[in-house]
Amino acid sequence: MASFRDWQRRATPWFCLFGLGLTRPRRIAGWTPALLFCLLGLGLTQPNALAQPLDVEVEALELPPTTAFWDKVFNVRVGMGYRDNVLLSHFNPEGSAFVSSRLEALFWRLPVDATEFLFFVSGDDLRYLSGGQVDKEQSLISQAKLTRYLAHGWQGGLSLDYSYQNQVIDVSATEADVAAVQLQGHGLTIRPSLKKSFEKSFYLELEGPATRQYLRQPLDDYWEAGPRLTLGRPYGQRSELALSYGWTRRWYDDRWQSATDGTRIPGTLLEFQSHETELAWRHHWDEKRRWRTVTKLGFELNEDNGSGYFDYTRRWLSQQILYQASSWELSGEVKVGRYDFEVQTVGAADSARRSKTDVTFALRGEKSLLSSLKLFAQFEHERSLSNEASYEYTLNTVSGGVDWEF
Repeated sequence: MASFRDWQRRATPWFCLFGLGLTRPRRIAGWTPALLFCLLGLGLTQPNALAQPLDVEVEALELPPTTAFWDKVFNVRVGMGYRDNVLLSHFNPEGSAFVSSRLEALFWRLPVDATEFLFFVSGDDLRYLSGGQVDKEQSLISQAKLTRYLAHGWQGGLSLDYSYQNQVIDVSATEADVAAVQLQGHGLTIRPSLKKSFEKSFYLELEGPATRQYLRQPLDDYWEAGPRLTLGRPYGQRSELALSYGWTRRWYDDRWQSATDGTRIPGTLLEFQSHETELAWRHHWDEKRRWRTVTKLGFELNEDNGSGYFDYTRRWLSQQILYQASSWELSGEVKVGRYDFEVQTVGAADSARRSKTDVTFALRGEKSLLSSLKLFAQFEHERSLSNEASYEYTLNTVSGGVDWEF
């Protein structure tokens, strides 16, 4: 069997070739992700290319012979509830009771030799009981992530993410003639990253995700990619302040551009590019970390390659607060986001520029009965406000159930 060092030598050129093949300049945001794949391949498979192996600066970790290098956690959740607007409709909302279930699994390899591996999968299934237009909603997310820790604060990573969605969502920001739709599709994302931690607790991380999304009509398949840079400063009791910037480009397979009045232009292909900046502050307020808050403030500029019909600016603010005691966990969250469109108008008879504001409010409580068994209850309120009435809706969901971890 080949040794780990043999695997390192053989894998390096394949990382570079894969990056160059996946990130062809005409398809995936130019050469930047390709170069990032090559650097990542050198970092993950040839530690001496960026730094000496980790044990140059860190003493060898001695563990008892019986120590397990792998850990695993499973979680099962079942519940029931009621949703008063299944279709996110402005006219004649349709409500339904539902039963829900979730299964999660986590496998983690300890980084005893400077290499860490994480695999996570989570699936949700929600069944409506009313027999209306939508009988179920489902989702599945999974991630396999390999991390290589290097000396001098360097860290390389590569993850492969898969997602499946069968859910009713609001797509009015990026679609010309659809407000809410039951989205069904698959997504695959490869995410290389390179991180440098500095002596004064700052870190700098560069990511280069590339996504392929397959969607059922009336939505169109697309590619999406672009780099993301994050500057962060951990402090205190696992608290952190981070500022990130990302540039993303999206290519649709067959979707046409839209004129300024929303009509589609045959023979064209639609592309988006967006610039997104976010400031995130995560803070624990006491030594035992019972109180925690997460504050996020962000801005996005989206532009299309045609008439500018889909050009918009988006601003958002979210605030989350969480309290943990010996057997209780309580949390609350508020999110507010506003879209301002540059070209779209309210309608043919109204030349005012279209705007849209989304507000979400959520409360959740958990009570531990045993070390691995919990009861939970939650309430969610979602509202979309717009100067075009057909895009407005209100949604309320209440649910509760049992959560078992083993």
